[in-house]
Amino acid sequence: MCFCNESAIYRVQTALIKPGTQIEALRAVVGEMLQVPEVTLHLSRILSALGIQYDWA
Repeated sequence: MCFCNESAIYRVQTALIKPGTQIEALRAVVGEMLQVPEVTLHLSRILSALGIQYDWA
């Protein structure tokens, strides 16, 4: 289950492409997080929408 909302994800993606020293620090932190396989899997599910489950009942 993910408690992230789409607007937060888009804000982070937008922030990561901007130049600046603060963003370089953010990139470094995100880069370290992406070294953890569970984090990479979780983020890929969020970004691809594969983590969305619908209750069809």
